[in-house]
Amino acid sequence: MSEAQALADRIKQSFPTTPIPEYPPEMGLDPPGEKDEYAAFANTPWDEVPIENFDTYGGFDISPAIGFASHQPPHMWNYHVPGFMTGSLLHADECDATDGFMWRMREVIPHGPGYTTNQPWWQGSQPFELYGKEQTLCVISYLEFIRSFGELSPREFEWEPSDELTLQRWLMRSMHFEEQ
Repeated sequence: MSEAQALADRIKQSFPTTPIPEYPPEMGLDPPGEKDEYAAFANTPWDEVPIENFDTYGGFDISPAIGFASHQPPHMWNYHVPGFMTGSLLHADECDATDGFMWRMREVIPHGPGYTTNQPWWQGSQPFELYGKEQTLCVISYLEFIRSFGELSPREFEWEPSDELTLQRWLMRSMHFEEQ
């Protein structure tokens, strides 16, 4: 088993696919049925969205990784992050999946150390607010993997200083779990 497959399997085990957040009716920018880049995500488990729907440059108004992270509350973003990560890991030749996701990860600050609640892990009013310890560690492992293997073909992702800052933010977040 490849390292990418092992990490994808770990992510799959750490992020339940149900319940699925309700699809915000105002999410799509286009009329229904007209190249709505978000339609494939509506009421679909995060691990069943086809990789071609993660495309950053596919003629969409805005990529789902960017649009979901901009929406409030961030339920769709929080819920589909594991899909963006596993899609990037398992479809290395789909460089746009990594580029769009990492572009947005640079800008979204992980809030809170994860809280024990009866709410689903994707709930909360802030990005990543209810991600638990193992989910946080999966994000860190994903970032470390992309840092190590991103520049190799076929991934061809250029790790930037802002990506290093993103990784450091997640490492700081993980320290809160050690304090609990």
